[in-house]
Amino acid sequence: MPLPDDLWRVIATFSEDGLPGILRLRLVNKQFAKLMKHPSVVSCLHFNFSYHRGSISVMVGCYRSMPADALGALTAGVRNATIHNGDSLQSWTNILTNLQHLKLYHTVLTELPFHLDTLSLHWCHVHPHVEFHCKILHVNSCTLFDVNRLSHMTWLENLKLNGITIYSLEFAKHLEGLHGLLVSRCRSLADVSDLQRLIGLQTLTLEYCPQLINIESVSHLTNLTELDLLECHQIKTQHVQLVVNRLPKLKHLSILHHTLTKLTLSKMPHLTYLCLYDCVELTDLRELPATIIELNLENCSELTDFSELARLVHLRDLNLWGTKISALPNLASLRMLNVAKCHHLTDCGLLSVLPCPNLHSVLMDNCDLLSDRVGDCLTASKHST
Repeated sequence: MPLPDDLWRVIATFSEDGLPGILRLRLVNKQFAKLMKHPSVVSCLHFNFSYHRGSISVMVGCYRSMPADALGALTAGVRNATIHNGDSLQSWTNILTNLQHLKLYHTVLTELPFHLDTLSLHWCHVHPHVEFHCKILHVNSCTLFDVNRLSHMTWLENLKLNGITIYSLEFAKHLEGLHGLLVSRCRSLADVSDLQRLIGLQTLTLEYCPQLINIESVSHLTNLTELDLLECHQIKTQHVQLVVNRLPKLKHLSILHHTLTKLTLSKMPHLTYLCLYDCVELTDLRELPATIIELNLENCSELTDFSELARLVHLRDLNLWGTKISALPNLASLRMLNVAKCHHLTDCGLLSVLPCPNLHSVLMDNCDLLSDRVGDCLTASKHST
C-alpha cells in the first residue's frame, strides 16, 4: 500500500494532548528518500515513534543528513531521541528544539548542539573538543574517551562510566554536585581515594573492577543511601565492614560475587534492601536490622546460621536459593519466598512460615527433603486466606 503524502500530518494529529494511553508506530517511508540531498543516503529510513500524554519520543536509524523541514510539526514535542550511526547532529538543531534526553550509538561525535538533561553515548568516538551540556551522562565503551574532560562539569548530577580505561577517580574530585556514580567494567581502576570529596553522593555502584582493593574512602560518604559492589573480588572483608559501619543513612546494600566471609549490620538502622548474592564464602551474618523488607542470600552456600531471620518482622521478599537452611521462622509479612535447591529444608521447616496471610509465591524446586504434601499445604493455606 503506497504511503499518503499527508502521513506526517496524520501522525502529528495523533500526538495531541488528549491521546489516551501509548501509541507506537513503525514507519518505513521510501518516498522520504526523495527529500534527501546526498546520493549516498540509504533509501529507507526507519522511525519508531512513541506517544504518551502528548509527549513524543523518536528513534531514528541510518541517516547522513536531513532537511530541517522534513518532519515538520511532528518533532515539536520530541523530548527523547535515540540515534544510530549518525555523522552530524547539527542538522537536528532546528528540528528537535525541545529535546531533553539523547542516546547516541556508533556515532562520531564532533559537536553537541543541544543542552540536555540526559546524554548517553554508546560505542561512540568523541572528539576532544566536544563540550557536554547535560546533568546526567552515561559513557559506554567509547573509543579514546578522555575522562579528564569531565573534571570541570560541576553541574553533573549523575555519571555512569562503563568500559572506560581509568586508573583513578581523580577527575571526579571536583564534581561536588554529583548525586549518583556508577563505575562498571573499568578493569584498570585501582584507586578510588578521591571519592571522599564527593560528600553529596547518594548512590554508588562499583562493579567488575578487579584491580580495586581498598574502598576505605567510601566510608566518608555519609550521605550514601545506596551502595552496590559487584565482582570486585579483591576488596577485603574488613574494608567492607569498615564502610558499612560508617554509613548510617544506607537503605540499599548489594554485594554480589564477593569473597566476603562475615558481616555485622548493627549500625544500619535504615536498611530496607540487602543482597549478598553468591557470596559463597560468607559464614557469619549478624544483627540484621529489623527494617529489612527485601533479603537476597542466594547461593550463600556456606552460611548455616539463619536465626537472624526471626527478627525481620517487615520482611516481604526472601531469596534463600541454594543455601543450607533447614527451617524457617514464621514471617508474617512475607509475600515472596524462594527456597529452590535448599537440600536441607524439611517439611516442618518450610511449613513453619505459615500462617503468612500475604504469601503468594513460593519457589521450592529441587529440595530433596520436601514431600509432595508441602505443596498441598501451601495451596490450602493460600485459599484459606
